[in-house]
Amino acid sequence: MGSARPRFAWALVLALGAAPFLRSTASPDAASDLALSLTVDRESYALGETMEWAVTLKNRGTRVRRVRELGLDPRSIHFLAEWSGRQGRVGRLRAGESGPLDVPAQDLGPGEELVAKWRFPAVVAGELEVTAKYDGYADPGGLYHDTVSSSTVPVRVQGEGELQAVLRLAARGEVRLRLYPEDAYNTVTNFVALAQAGFYKGLVFHRVIKGFMIQGGCPEGTGRGGPGWWVPGEFNPRKHEAGSLAMARSNHPHSAGSQFYLCLEPQPGLDGRYTVFGQVVSGLDLVRAVGEVPTDASDRPREDVIIESLEIIEVKP
Repeated sequence: MGSARPRFAWALVLALGAAPFLRSTASPDAASDLALSLTVDRESYALGETMEWAVTLKNRGTRVRRVRELGLDPRSIHFLAEWSGRQGRVGRLRAGESGPLDVPAQDLGPGEELVAKWRFPAVVAGELEVTAKYDGYADPGGLYHDTVSSSTVPVRVQGEGELQAVLRLAARGEVRLRLYPEDAYNTVTNFVALAQAGFYKGLVFHRVIKGFMIQGGCPEGTGRGGPGWWVPGEFNPRKHEAGSLAMARSNHPHSAGSQFYLCLEPQPGLDGRYTVFGQVVSGLDLVRAVGEVPTDASDRPREDVIIESLEIIEVKP
């Protein structure tokens, strides 16, 4: 399930904290000069709809402040979100590592502000509470950092069902997959966003190992490509069963991007090491048929197995 490690952190690296409100910690030059605010484009969304969150970092002081550019990276902007679903389930979004990224710094003058916006699909129905957090190192050596949080913003996601993915293979048929945002929120959000953007259309299953798994989602068709960012590993109790949907990655645990695999049979040796985020609910026979196609010495199918489309739908009970 190896894949090359992309260069940039993905757009939903989320900070996990003990409470929605996080106290500020300051570098020697007073982080209280900085203020962070979070706004959403609407208070209510439909399940699967795109949410837009905007963050503003403002210098309220009288001195120039050295700050990090606003980007979704653990050394810049993070989000903490808690939700209460229809059955009272509460979940917290988890943080990943950024790797050796260099988040650029810049000067922010008195009264000046930085603004950044992100768009995420709503993958869980219920009441959400979202808090933004800025955690930027204030000096090149990273010895001091400024931490400041926004107020918590309520968000409602309306829906009576669950999101499923419909994977259509050219001239072969379709596979339906249930998604598990309650176990892998960041991963499901990334997968849904890529699918809704048409990222997977026309890509191939580049790796097929009989009795093991089929792997696709590489934009280069080689197993070395990705979307240009990566997602934190969300290793959960879900088992690798026949039809399990999981993220491919390199040896680094937080290097998944767009590549995924479908298990042909149970694979207990992968449990807890790769992020399982879905399960085939119909079309397992098609998945197994792909697992039988002739391959070359590098496990690549001799005839392309093409993803015609990958559609996200809401399925109501």
